[in-house]
Amino acid sequence: MPSIKLIPTLAIGLVLGLTTGLGCDSKPDDKKAADAKDAKKDAKDAKDAKDAKDAKKPDAKGPEAKVAAAADTKAADTKAADTKAAEPTPADAGAPKNIVETAVAAGTFKTLAIALEKADLIKTLSGEGPFTVFAPTDEAFAKVPKEALDALLAKPEDLKKVLLLHVVAGKVMAADAAKLKEAETVGGTKLPIDATDGVKFGGSKVVTADIAASNGVIHVIDTVILPAP
Repeated sequence: MPSIKLIPTLAIGLVLGLTTGLGCDSKPDDKKAADAKDAKKDAKDAKDAKDAKDAKKPDAKGPEAKVAAAADTKAADTKAADTKAAEPTPADAGAPKNIVETAVAAGTFKTLAIALEKADLIKTLSGEGPFTVFAPTDEAFAKVPKEALDALLAKPEDLKKVLLLHVVAGKVMAADAAKLKEAETVGGTKLPIDATDGVKFGGSKVVTADIAASNGVIHVIDTVILPAP
């Protein structure tokens, strides 16, 4: 009978189709599993490579890192200390200069500074003192004939005697000097003081008075005091 023959044939076709379908589907599943396995292996390899790279770096908490950090800290502290030392403190910035330093800093006593050096009086007038210096300016020295000044600068002993005519022991302010008739220099010479028109010492007029220094006072005069002929 026809209907009976169709059943086995249909059954066989269904079985074959199902078998074939199952065979086709298994291949993609195998490929997916292989891909997953490869991805997992790649991830493990990447992790191992990262761990190996990190192992080569010094431990942030290890001895080498600590030494490097300590060195950096010490260098920073040293630099900060040097910067602080280079900056003048308020006390240093306001500290008064001695007589020689004050004269040099003024910039108008260049010839006097040269003369003091040649006469070996820098150390003396930089000492404790106190001293009162009647300091001739460069313009005052310019009044001395050039030949006479050159000759004087060439003779340290004679130059020293002339310069000591400008120095009085102690700190004598202009107001105190105006009350005196004379004052004895450290060289032993007594020079007159005239206060009728300002203050004159040894015939030289004081043009600027009472310039303070750490070891005395400076009075600026307009003429070099020379020994009496």
